[in-house]
Amino acid sequence: MTTVITKEQWQGIANTLKSGLYRWVEFRLDGHGIRVYLARIAECELAYCVYINGEMPRAWAADSDGFLPIYRKVLRRVVTKPYAKGIAKIKKDRGGRAFLKAKENAWIHETRESWRPWFVSVKSLVCQFSKIKGLELVTPLSEVMEVKDAC
Repeated sequence: MTTVITKEQWQGIANTLKSGLYRWVEFRLDGHGIRVYLARIAECELAYCVYINGEMPRAWAADSDGFLPIYRKVLRRVVTKPYAKGIAKIKKDRGGRAFLKAKENAWIHETRESWRPWFVSVKSLVCQFSKIKGLELVTPLSEVMEVKDAC
């Protein structure tokens, strides 16, 4: 039985995640268990990490081996332009704009898409997760709704 997570419940989920390090909320989607933690990803950097079936996803590029369709729903999409600095330098050179417009140099404008298993803010996590159809909250409501505005 799938129930829709209400706005008040999403606020409770956000407060639970913000309330302390290593507090977690568990969801279920398409038979996969999804856990979200506030954890360290670098020496001085915290993020909301997503674990699917107890493991942090390792395949972040859509064309890599082991990339599951559920990753597109629950991981954060990041688009980068690897040649952006080179484009800025070429534009300054004489004839640079013409070089960049040439068809044979279209590769320089390519973008790369990857999927990261962490979110920088709880607001971005809640915004993305609230749009997922079929997402079930596994963590008991009493645990999620008991934490009052921690931040």
